[in-house]
Amino acid sequence: MQIRARTGTVAATWPGWGTLAAGHSHYERRLSDTAVGNQEVLIHLRVHRFFCRHSTCTKATFAEQIPELTVRYGRRSIRAVSALQTIALALGGARLAGRPAPR
Repeated sequence: MQIRARTGTVAATWPGWGTLAAGHSHYERRLSDTAVGNQEVLIHLRVHRFFCRHSTCTKATFAEQIPELTVRYGRRSIRAVSALQTIALALGGARLAGRPAPR
C-alpha cells in the first residue's frame, strides 16, 4: 500500500536562529510505516526545504520535519521504529533469559 502526502507549510522557524525562514524548494521522502492488514505501507511524503536569510549562517538550508512522523535522515516513520524496537527488546530479553522467544 502506498500513501502520497504533502505538507501545506510555506514558512518555518529556523532551528538555530528562531527566525522565520522562507521556502526554498521541496523534495520527496519515502518512509516505511507499520503494516496494515499484512501489507507493507510506504509513505511518499513531499516536504519543503527552507533557506536561512542570515549571511553568517553556516547551515544554509534545512528540511521540515513532521512531528510524530519523521526524524532527520529517517527512512521509517517514528511509529515503525518504535514497533521494531519493541520487537527487538522482546526477542533479546527472551534470549538473555534463556527462554524461547514470545510468539
